[in-house]
This record gives sequence, structure tokens and C-alpha cells, in this order.
Amino acid sequence: MIFKWHFIGHLQTNKVKYIINASEYIHSVDSVKLADEINLKAEALNKKQKILLEIKTSGEMAKLGLEKRG
Repeated sequence: MIFKWHFIGHLQTNKVKYIINASEYIHSVDSVKLADEINLKAEALNKKQKILLEIKTSGEMAKLGLEKRG
């Protein structure tokens, strides 16, 4: 059996180096800064990291996620 590991939950940019090699997918990418860090670490490993973006649709300031455009 082949497993595909998913990282689910809030991820801090300084923790990306610990999970980039172990995860097939990273869920809940909630900022451009985090996406850039994931891309930087993945490129260093010659990896195309699969991510899922968290989009803020409510407009509430307390909520995490990328701003919805358009």
C-alpha cells in the first residue's frame, strides 16, 4: 500500500523545512509569504509541492486566509 501524506493545519514559515520532504500535500496555505517559503524550500529539493490555498470569504479580520479577489 502506498500512502500519500497530507499536512493539515496552520503552518508557520519557519516550520516549512520540517515538513516539505514528508508531505505530498500541504493544506491551508493562508498567505503569500508562506507560499513563497514553500516554493523556495521545494525548489531546493527539486520538488513540485502540491498545496491547497485557504481563501478568506467572510471578510472577518480575525479569520486567516488569502483575500478573495474578483
